[in-house]
Amino acid sequence: MNRVRATVAAEIILHDLHPRSIERLRFALSYPHPDRAKAIRRRADPAGIPLRYECMVERPDNSIAVPRGAVDAVRAALAEDDVGVDFDDQRAPGESIGPLTLPPHIQLRHYQSQGIRALASKVQGMIVLPGGAGKTILGVGAVAAIGRTAIVLAHTGDLIDQWVEDVRSLGIEPGVVDGDRKQLDAPVVVASVFSLAPLLEADPSLGARFGLVILDEAHHAPAVTTQRCLRHLPARYRLGLTATPDREDGHDKLIDWSFGPRLLVKTLQELVAAGFLLMPRLRIVETDFEFEGDPDTDRRYLTRLHRAIESDADRNRLIADLAMWEVQAGETVLLLANRKGLCRKLGKMLSKMGVDARVVVGTTKKGDRKADLNALRSGEAPIVVATSLADEGLNVKRLSRVILAFPETARGRTVQRVIRLTRVFEDKDPVVIDVVDPRVKTLANRAAARRRSYRSIGMDA
Repeated sequence: MNRVRATVAAEIILHDLHPRSIERLRFALSYPHPDRAKAIRRRADPAGIPLRYECMVERPDNSIAVPRGAVDAVRAALAEDDVGVDFDDQRAPGESIGPLTLPPHIQLRHYQSQGIRALASKVQGMIVLPGGAGKTILGVGAVAAIGRTAIVLAHTGDLIDQWVEDVRSLGIEPGVVDGDRKQLDAPVVVASVFSLAPLLEADPSLGARFGLVILDEAHHAPAVTTQRCLRHLPARYRLGLTATPDREDGHDKLIDWSFGPRLLVKTLQELVAAGFLLMPRLRIVETDFEFEGDPDTDRRYLTRLHRAIESDADRNRLIADLAMWEVQAGETVLLLANRKGLCRKLGKMLSKMGVDARVVVGTTKKGDRKADLNALRSGEAPIVVATSLADEGLNVKRLSRVILAFPETARGRTVQRVIRLTRVFEDKDPVVIDVVDPRVKTLANRAAARRRSYRSIGMDA
């Protein structure tokens, strides 16, 4: 068997490969290009879009760079050419920051400890847990157990704030990298991927000081900016955390190739059966909304449909009444409406009904958004009306109702919204209220897709 050299750091760099092996790797580390399939579905011209999305890069020195978690795929592909690989481990060990212990009020559940042990043994991989199962606490436990300088990557301000508070429980004041702060010299750093990527590219040595990198909401790993960060973080330990590892855009493989094996997978059904989480009930509320048009011939069909949904007075009144009655019944409500204009309309309607409705949209100031979500957590505010900003990183134990006011279909997003309700809280009976428009075929099909998403996590639908 022939042998080739490979350096392992932030990526795997393969040297002196035969052209035949390069082509074999090119195919093994690629998949049908999602954008091409999308263009064909939309009857658009796919010219210019490659047939396959390649996760292999040919470098100027003729070496080949591949994602670090793809080691098994690399071995398997090269074995077909009777080629073995000798790995030179250049992963960064980081600096010792231990010993660290979790405070008494944080008790790891058995599966969280299992995940941490798996990371310590396997060095890299992904952990899949439903929302409310304690991914952040597991991550903090991993920081304590590994005991090396660590960096946590997040993509929203809410997630950054949550990690900062939890890292402080270790007795460490974390550094923060975001639009205003560039604190990369702390033992533990919590960073926005958007702010971190250009810093690492300008000075690659910055990433070499960390021995552990954690990506929260790891289903975002295929995003260009996230990949830019991972390529400059050679930490020995690499952990991805997510509730929804399956992407509808076809980039699932790149998630696994970025991290390696799945170290731990727990389903919502398992954790409900064990008493750690609650299974929400589903309530369908049908509207009388109607809309004329042919999606096959009208290029503006969806634009006109969405505008009609937003402006339909009867539909909006139905949703506002639903929310008002739930608030009056003492429930804590998250009303998700997706469109800024629709959120504001519903917020005004609820305010006129005497309901203290907080509206959180993309243009809401960071301080106001934080205050409104904290008011929901504390029970001061009974309802928040929000766009998709509340889809990830929202930790509100008392949340008992999620109203889906805009007809989405994406499975990942639907599941993310449902699992906001699963956290255990005193006397909580969580319910998803799905507003369905059966008189419009397009929207009825979307509702059917959501029902399939509900069933996939064990909800009665």
